[in-house]
Amino acid sequence: MLPTSPLTCEIQEFNSEKDSFEYLTEINLVAMMPGESFMAFGTSPFNPEEDYEITTFSANHFTIKFTERSGSKSTIYAATRVIIPPPLTFMQKYGMSLLMAGLVIIQMAFRGFTTGFAPEEKPKQE
Repeated sequence: MLPTSPLTCEIQEFNSEKDSFEYLTEINLVAMMPGESFMAFGTSPFNPEEDYEITTFSANHFTIKFTERSGSKSTIYAATRVIIPPPLTFMQKYGMSLLMAGLVIIQMAFRGFTTGFAPEEKPKQE
């Protein structure tokens, strides 16, 4: 689909014999809710016995509905964009634990330098 204006799209089909795109049809989108939801309808370029209806509900979801003119059959395609987050890196997974362990070791070393490394003995009481 190649946008030719904010509310018009030209649909082209790739011809492998000519190694180029050929014009198929043009659809005009009507704004249902400006900036959010659009709708287009007309005769299917693939089958003249069918009508199509394209509805976008948001930037992440749309449906395409093909209906036979005889009314005996309808086909609906729905698509939703799903963004799968990339896996966490080693530091994103374990960085906080390593930092905490490092700070505990630094704290123990700092205590050792200030109080001495030998364990303190309590005087024996008799």
